[in-house]
Amino acid sequence: MGDQTPVTVLVIDVDHFKEFNDASGHPAGDACLKTIAAAVAAPCDVAGGLVCRWGGEEFLVLLPDCDDVRAADIAHLTLEAVRNVALPHTAAPSGRVTVSIGVATAVPKADLAPDELVARADRALYAAKRAGRDRIVAAAD
Repeated sequence: MGDQTPVTVLVIDVDHFKEFNDASGHPAGDACLKTIAAAVAAPCDVAGGLVCRWGGEEFLVLLPDCDDVRAADIAHLTLEAVRNVALPHTAAPSGRVTVSIGVATAVPKADLAPDELVARADRALYAAKRAGRDRIVAAAD
């Protein structure tokens, strides 16, 4: 397979989005998702990443040639970019829209299916949510 470089997946979830949508209405919810998508895309575009909506209020970021150290930097830049938007969210404890991020990095191997890397990032995301939201958790190897 030639040179094996690491790949990172970030799974990003907008915290308390249902409450945002309920309090502000669906048009405001759509605008919120567009604003968050732009904030997420900025640091990921610089890193050569691909950002897509994963479903509902989740985004998936694919970062090729990205090791765990660089992944942590990009995840922190992404979290800060969303915080800096400071989009008001009256139903959230912080009073603003926040995200939780799960991170998983691996060197592709024959015994690692792509969906397993996403599943690792997703499990890390739920650990971030359980730990209080508005944070990053990296998957254990």
